[in-house]
Amino acid sequence: VEDTDFRFSNAADSFELATYIGKADIRVMAFDMPGKEVHLNRIDLDDCILAIERLATFNDIDMKLVDLSYGENRAGLGIRKLDFGMVYGFILDNLSGRLESVGDHTDLQLDIKTAHSQLNLNAFAREAFKDILAAPFELRHAGLELSHSHISIQDMEGFLPQLTDEFYYGALTATRIQLMGEGNLEDGSLHISGLSLWQEDNFTITLEGVIQNPFQLAEATGEVHVGASGFEQGWLEELALSSGISGAIPDLGGTSLEAYVSDSLFSPLIKMAVESPLGSAALEGSLDFGRELYTLAYEIRNLGVGKLFNASGFGSFSGTGEIKGKGFSADEQHASYYLQVDTLDNQDYRYSNTQITGTLEPGAYELQLVALDPALKADLQLKLDLGDSAYRAEASGIFQAQLDELHLHGEALNLKASIEAQMKGSGKGLESELVCRDLSLETPVKVALVQDIKAVFKTDSMQSIFQADADFIHAHMVLR
Repeated sequence: VEDTDFRFSNAADSFELATYIGKADIRVMAFDMPGKEVHLNRIDLDDCILAIERLATFNDIDMKLVDLSYGENRAGLGIRKLDFGMVYGFILDNLSGRLESVGDHTDLQLDIKTAHSQLNLNAFAREAFKDILAAPFELRHAGLELSHSHISIQDMEGFLPQLTDEFYYGALTATRIQLMGEGNLEDGSLHISGLSLWQEDNFTITLEGVIQNPFQLAEATGEVHVGASGFEQGWLEELALSSGISGAIPDLGGTSLEAYVSDSLFSPLIKMAVESPLGSAALEGSLDFGRELYTLAYEIRNLGVGKLFNASGFGSFSGTGEIKGKGFSADEQHASYYLQVDTLDNQDYRYSNTQITGTLEPGAYELQLVALDPALKADLQLKLDLGDSAYRAEASGIFQAQLDELHLHGEALNLKASIEAQMKGSGKGLESELVCRDLSLETPVKVALVQDIKAVFKTDSMQSIFQADADFIHAHMVLR
């Protein structure tokens, strides 16, 4: 067959298919459709086009198939060559392999090469090929092995052109991402072993575990381990720079992550541990994706917050905490949390015995800080309400600080006060008020006491007003 056009359309389904065959050579050994017996010795296609309306167009199709057979107890196919291009820019350089099914055993071997990726896979199933086609998700015994393979997101550029604008694009396409591993389906349970994804000298990700009912996510259970390690500092710096993070990047080279997922995969129990040059962290809890519920407890040890956030004066932080609630998006989140600060180094002083608790609601946030540190005692409450066009913030509480022990003053000085503050704003202006009562500054020989201080600031498009009142002063200022 040469230079042949074929078109099919179904107006009811808005479906249209068009093909152009430059040259085709088909050799038939047997073709008995009523008897379900087909044997084609060869199918050669050269310079063909297949267009599926609104879905895809395949250009320059070259295909060479041999020994295509299908019968009651057997099926087979040899693929010597298959390549094509697509209008999206995707190119299949070559696909070759073989399918053989005899009785209740099926083997598949494929070598796939695209413009940027290569997959070499071997698979088997203890099912007849026709039974696999009829019910692919009812497989009970099968296996798949990947070897000498690599992948690249560059193959997806034509389908998702926005990929090139993503911050991770350059880092993930700098060198090949290697892939290897195997999975076996045994009596309906999927066993994953040795599945590795790595970019040489940059990172390694591994996956192992067992999943029961893998084809029914809502009922799937199991135990899965994910590991990530080998992160190279230069690669992390490039990733951070492309994401818009400026400034020095702390040393995170050699960071490793271990994660475990168990029980139901739709409402799993999770454990996670991170080790890095800046410290360690552990997380444990549960998620329920159906009801959007979560409970997560965490522990942080010797985290170098000063280096991590480039904050001079800060050292390491250690603490524990928990967050639990409902809703995975900010618009639907209802959660409570607490953080126990075991130690926090700042200005050569180690703060301790401090707890932060609070709640998160859509547009409403509350926080309470209770400090029982030897040099800092405090009980402070903060509230923040965010509306569509206005906001309101409130703070109140008491505190006492020995400033010299905190290295905030050169000589012995104790500060005590009770405060109330609020701020509200909208598109029309801003109002704020600060009230400080029983403010005392005490040294070993002197005590200064101010019973009340009140400061008010208001501003709008017309003017700004500042007013302060205390035991010893009154001030009023208007700016227009």
